[in-house]
Amino acid sequence: MLLNLAAACLALSAWLLWWETNGTSLVDGYPFQPEALLSGQPLVFAAIAALSVASLLAWLAPAAAEVAPSLRRVVLVGVLGGACGWAAMAGAMAYLHARQPAVGEPLDPFISRYFRLVFVAWLVAMAVAAIVANVLSGRHRLLTALIAAQVAALVGFGGMFALAASDGCVPALDTLGYSCVWHPGATWSMFAIMVGPALALAVIIAVGATVTVSVVRRAWHHTDRPSVRRRSAGNGRAGLVARRFGVAGLCAAVVCAAATAELINIQQQRAVGPNDTSAAVVDLPVSTQVRAFQLGAWETHGGLDILQRYATTTKRFVTMLENGHGEINGAAVRPFCAKIDQIGRDAADYFQAPDPPVQALWQTFIKEVRTSGQDCGRSVDQSNGDLIIMAIQHLDMAGAAADSLETQLLALNRTG
Repeated sequence: MLLNLAAACLALSAWLLWWETNGTSLVDGYPFQPEALLSGQPLVFAAIAALSVASLLAWLAPAAAEVAPSLRRVVLVGVLGGACGWAAMAGAMAYLHARQPAVGEPLDPFISRYFRLVFVAWLVAMAVAAIVANVLSGRHRLLTALIAAQVAALVGFGGMFALAASDGCVPALDTLGYSCVWHPGATWSMFAIMVGPALALAVIIAVGATVTVSVVRRAWHHTDRPSVRRRSAGNGRAGLVARRFGVAGLCAAVVCAAATAELINIQQQRAVGPNDTSAAVVDLPVSTQVRAFQLGAWETHGGLDILQRYATTTKRFVTMLENGHGEINGAAVRPFCAKIDQIGRDAADYFQAPDPPVQALWQTFIKEVRTSGQDCGRSVDQSNGDLIIMAIQHLDMAGAAADSLETQLLALNRTG
């Protein structure tokens, strides 16, 4: 009783604190931003963990084996909800696959749409679990809905993360991935933004589902009350031990998820600065996590492929020239000139990098590659060896820009 009271007080305190800071900003018309929804809220994740643990401990009460719903059934409902989240994620990826931006169009709106649909798919997982848990429960509906939604959030995260990280491996679901490469770093940058809001919304979804199902039941059955069906105590001591292990595992998972969300929240606050809390809540520049995700999408959608094509072509070109021992075979050089020039054109037509320093390096890379391709072509037309040397020099400068660009991307991904 005291534990439940303490959890409820902590949840109410977290709600009041959130409303005084972030909630009023949403009411005033500021846009909804998941990465800033819980910014600067020290009690939210502690309240979520306390509510979940207090609810799970109810299954260890002496009468739980007879009165409380089956914990196994609640967990299975959560797993079902998580699987629905996977299906919703796959559907979103297929939808976006058919609506990818054309070359030259800005990539940011497409990434933003992708981000929102992934978040909605995660919410679908929790909503399905909460509703089904309510429908199947006679009593303790809020209790079962809360645990089912939290389980769905955790299970949904696993499958959805795998789908996003392997983007590019299933042609019909290609969204941001350009080729079949496992890229967990960029994927985590996206999900890190959503972990906290998802856990918080799981509680709200559980409450909303419980209220909705209760209203519908009362509308259909005006005078009927849910019957209390007592279950058998199970397999005696074996059932109690299994229940204890299940409760302990779920408690550990929820606490770890809440702690992870709090650490992410702290990192976001440090990135924004201690004196910018109010601005961080509303329409601030993009967070480091969002920026890292955008850059990861920029890489996997074709930026990395262009850099790899440049490295491979340059290596083969230089090797061919070295094997010529000073003699330039125009017929052998011309295809390389065309390839280098095409790489420069493709890079110029590609999306702008969503980070100013990276974009500056990308522009330098484009300039040097295009110049190298032009010098290379003129060298063949004019049989001018000096122009070949200049083409190689420009390729070297493009390589230096590419190296700096990749170092910058790596640093930003680690920060995000």
